[in-house]
This record gives sequence, C-alpha cells and structure tokens, in this order.
Amino acid sequence: MRVFRYQDLLKLDYSEIRQITASEQTFSIVADLMLSDRIQKFLANESNFRSSPRRFSDRIRYLVGGIHAMRLPNLMPLWNRATIDGFAVRTFKSNDVCEILFEK
Repeated sequence: MRVFRYQDLLKLDYSEIRQITASEQTFSIVADLMLSDRIQKFLANESNFRSSPRRFSDRIRYLVGGIHAMRLPNLMPLWNRATIDGFAVRTFKSNDVCEILFEK
C-alpha cells in the first residue's frame, strides 16, 4: 500500500495523479490538523449529496461545499479520478489525523 501525506500531493501534476489511480494498488492519504477538518467536510458534502434527492436546495448546498473543497488543491482531482477508476473510499479519523483509504 502506498501512503501519501496531503502536503506531498501539492507537488504532483495531473499525469502523476492519473498514474496513482491507474494502478490497482491500494493507497491512502494522511492529513493532520486543519486539513483533516477540511477533508472531513469535503467527504461529508460528497456523501450528503449522493444520498440526497438532489433538489435545487441540495444542489446549492453541494455547490457551497464544493467551493470550500477547492481549498484542498490536488485532493479533489485525486478523489475524482479514484472514484471514476473504481476505488472505494473509506476514512478514518483519530485525534487530529485523518486517513483516506482508496482500495479496489
């Protein structure tokens, strides 16, 4: 399993992100402190929208949550590519550390 610190994602370009998700190998992203809270909010926003009836008000809430998620450079493209490529996403949080596990 490959483990990436969130800060290391900032150094990757899109082709490197595609290489990570093109592999069948499980990988995880680890973030701490404030980033952990932002990531949790991003993932909660995605989960809430998937389970919503997608009314206009749900779409507006999703849009606002997405704008906040843009403060997480390179996480959104990696998350999007991973879900498109068939990875299941699980999160674990302990204290100030958040781990996002991507596995096929």
